[in-house]
This record gives sequence, structure tokens and C-alpha cells, in this order.
Amino acid sequence: MDIAKKRLRDVIDYLDESELKRIDTDLAHGGLHLRNFVQHKIKERETEHHGVCTNCQNDIDPHSSKIYTLIFGPSDFRKKATFCGSDCLLYFLNHLSTIKKG
Repeated sequence: MDIAKKRLRDVIDYLDESELKRIDTDLAHGGLHLRNFVQHKIKERETEHHGVCTNCQNDIDPHSSKIYTLIFGPSDFRKKATFCGSDCLLYFLNHLSTIKKG
């Protein structure tokens, strides 16, 4: 069993009977509430910024307009890197292409 399925099983085991019945009712009606919740949580996670620049390790001000976040990797194993400025992002991208060539 993969990790995601085990974690979902752990969450379901934690729910009480009334919560399970509400989820079951939602799923019986197409699972719209559950789908919306999951999609909202995915968007939320994609837009949150880590507190430290991936490249230079400086603290990142979450209210700055100079934050860059790069999401990469295969669809089943996404990775996210956040940068404090375009110079750190460009350095990371240049270094990444060097690794691919080697």
C-alpha cells in the first residue's frame, strides 16, 4: 500500500461515525464537497511560500512581491522551491541545467 493510501486510511480511522456518514452521503451524491475541499487544499499548498530561499537560505517575506516559486517534477511527485528574488531563481535554473547535462 502506498503512503498516500495509508495516510488516508489513518484519517478515516480517526473519524467518528457521524463524520463518516456525512462523507458517505457526499460521495453518494457525486462527492462535490469532498472534491471541492481537496481542490481548495491543493491550490492552497501550491501557493504557500516556504520561509527560506531554496538557493541562498535567506528568510522570505511572505508579503513581498519578489517571491518566486517553482513547482516541478512528475505529476505524482511534485517538488516546490521558493526563491527570494529572480537572481536566486536564475542561479537555481542554471545550476539545474548543468546537472542535467552532466
